[in-house]
Amino acid sequence: MKSSTQGNNSIEADGKSVAGPAAAESSDVVDNNTNKDRPSTSTTANAGSALPPSLKRPLPIERDSIEMTPSDKKKAAVDMSNNNKQPTKSAYRPEPNCIDGCMLTPQNPIKIFATHQDEQKRKSMRTDLDKERHYTFEHCWTLREMMGLDRFSGICHEGLTMEQLTKRNATIGIDFVLVATYILNVDCLYSELPELTHVPNVVVIYEYKDPDESGSEEMWRSQALRDGHNLLFIQRSPKAEPRTKFNKDNHDSANPLYCLMEYGCHHTKMFLVKYASGRLRVNIHTSNLRDEDIHLKCQGAFIQDFLPKTQEQLDMFESSDFEETLVTYMESYHILDSVSWTHSSSTMAPPNNLHPQTLVQHLQTYDFSTAVGVLIPSIPGYHSISGIEKFGYVKVEQCVQKYCQKKNGSGTSNPVGGPIVCQCSSIGALSVPYLSKLFVAWNVTYAGKGCPPPKGITGTLFKIVWPTLQEIAASVEGVNGGGTVPGRIRNLVKPYVRMLLHKWTDKSPPRIYSNVGRGGGITSRNNTLDKGCNVPHIKTYYQMSRRDPQGDEEMEWFVLSSHNLSKAAWGEIQNRRLEGEVLTVQHWELGVFVSPETLGVDHMGPLPETTMSSVAELAATRETNDKRRTIIPLPYKFRPDAYDEEDQFWATDLLGG
Repeated sequence: MKSSTQGNNSIEADGKSVAGPAAAESSDVVDNNTNKDRPSTSTTANAGSALPPSLKRPLPIERDSIEMTPSDKKKAAVDMSNNNKQPTKSAYRPEPNCIDGCMLTPQNPIKIFATHQDEQKRKSMRTDLDKERHYTFEHCWTLREMMGLDRFSGICHEGLTMEQLTKRNATIGIDFVLVATYILNVDCLYSELPELTHVPNVVVIYEYKDPDESGSEEMWRSQALRDGHNLLFIQRSPKAEPRTKFNKDNHDSANPLYCLMEYGCHHTKMFLVKYASGRLRVNIHTSNLRDEDIHLKCQGAFIQDFLPKTQEQLDMFESSDFEETLVTYMESYHILDSVSWTHSSSTMAPPNNLHPQTLVQHLQTYDFSTAVGVLIPSIPGYHSISGIEKFGYVKVEQCVQKYCQKKNGSGTSNPVGGPIVCQCSSIGALSVPYLSKLFVAWNVTYAGKGCPPPKGITGTLFKIVWPTLQEIAASVEGVNGGGTVPGRIRNLVKPYVRMLLHKWTDKSPPRIYSNVGRGGGITSRNNTLDKGCNVPHIKTYYQMSRRDPQGDEEMEWFVLSSHNLSKAAWGEIQNRRLEGEVLTVQHWELGVFVSPETLGVDHMGPLPETTMSSVAELAATRETNDKRRTIIPLPYKFRPDAYDEEDQFWATDLLGG
């Protein structure tokens, strides 16, 4: 049956894009000539003539957990008696520190993409205990592991009998997958996840698509037609011709919205995976679907699994904030195809899930009330500030008010929150007033209280983690990898931005990490998780806490997102003649906000550090401590180091781009 492509006509002509994919990540406002020099792939080495010879480096060719409290188990073991179904086995996992890939109500939902170096470290582990406790297993997952494959493959077909597997003629136990990305390389997706060709329903949403040099897309389409699978490739771009009241029912553009955003893009990175066991995995991450992005750059993800609603919940039309936000976001894609998203042999499928539904209708059959985070969406358009649904930086402000200020109280005259850290892979055309608004909106002390912004923002209050030229040149990709960090000199050279810049790598002496094994440890230079040698494409935002008298590394809140630091991504409040005060957003983006309250823990922070003499002691008490503290596997120094006077920020202009 069914293999199709939607929305290719207005953006791509003769196989070429109007603008290169690195461009929309770069800035909010561009001149008429900017499109001409926007790279569509990583910057080439021959553009490096502006660099000192010592900093030129070729791209290398070789590329050689769930802790569940009793309340968590109660949530996971939803009564499915109306459907004569049993909860999945993982809901009753007896060993709280066992890493089995189940992510129902996870305590540690943030993961870092395992790089090629991480995979090599795994191979050098001597014992299973070392592997279980090492950060490359617990906090760094491969893309395939994030999808529930390889060492976690049991969760895919969990609960299926051999008879059901035989009937399905399937071995992976996945009913549908939705892929959303900015840049799509079909060859990479096809080779990284060949199991997708056996999935009955696959939807791929993208803005830019690399040339299909090996014919993978055509082979995939042919197999889908032969097997009767639904395979959709859907292009989305807010720069394309928008819908109007005259063509809303017959609209073949890549832009299903009623507005055109000249500098917008579809920048979201997400997987939705529906397992035959009944659960739905939501994976919101930061990686484009290219080989070097997945295996060589530093990327991050938020992962959580959700169970179907009971029949009673469906009858009562129960919903949650997470569900409402996800539905609003997915509706903006305007995907109206009605198919059966659940296979008849799935173990926990309510009867109505077997009938044709739109994707949004199907998502509404899952219970998202157990979410440990809050979705942070950006949808291109002009959004009312007084509207119920919030977007961009205003949504983060709403979350800070709701989930962080209770512990700090109100009416205090002394600031409680510490510095705000913004780490991104692109910086737009920022202004002092805009940075001040972000600082107030995201600060646990000021958010929602109508406080005037401070007169000046300094590096002690607001820190931007941005790689130096030397750090990019010393990375495993060399300067070639810097093409995916498309900063511009004109945006970074501004004095009020330059004073906020902090280094990506950590030049502190070697340290020991407390979760690397019982009675043992490893030293590490250049950042926790050894990611200092990888080009950063992850985007993270957090506020340090000052409430802990012991000075531990604690966070008030944390956001992992596709949002870069720009007005186009986070939105900007403007006054429009007809609409009045609105939040103008140019991009599709998606991220997740977490805090100790949303996670149900007392503390939240990066991987703890210790000395060699105390590793064994901390390992012995780890199980108790972990129940109270969520680990955010931060791939750079929690208190980043400010630029030295001689440091040169990285910018693509340095390569002549």
